[in-house]
Amino acid sequence: MQTKREYLVTLGLAKPGRGKFSNDAKAALAKAEGEGVKFKDVTPGAPVRTASPTGETKAPEPAKAADSLYVCPSDFRFPEAEYKAVGSDGKTYGMRECCNTCRVSLTNHFCDSPTIHGNMVVHIRKR
Repeated sequence: MQTKREYLVTLGLAKPGRGKFSNDAKAALAKAEGEGVKFKDVTPGAPVRTASPTGETKAPEPAKAADSLYVCPSDFRFPEAEYKAVGSDGKTYGMRECCNTCRVSLTNHFCDSPTIHGNMVVHIRKR
């Protein structure tokens, strides 16, 4: 059994050593694998389990999207265009600052008392 590269070298479609395969070489590999040629550098994929431990057979479940309440910037809890962060010193800070309490951007933080810059308390207000 030989590697893909050794097979392509015998056909004259690749050079020994390193390098990418050309599209012609990839097509030759696909044709050879279709004809049943096995290569030793092919790693098999992970097996798909189709039977449950109770012996019932079922189709694999489709992948789910991440369960997130906020998908795009307009759906944030405090959209940057509508809210501002006012610190205890009276200055206005950016809504992209990270809340030290919950470790999330102020646009989407979930705690009741956000703090930034060395535990300075900020209040989220409408613009």
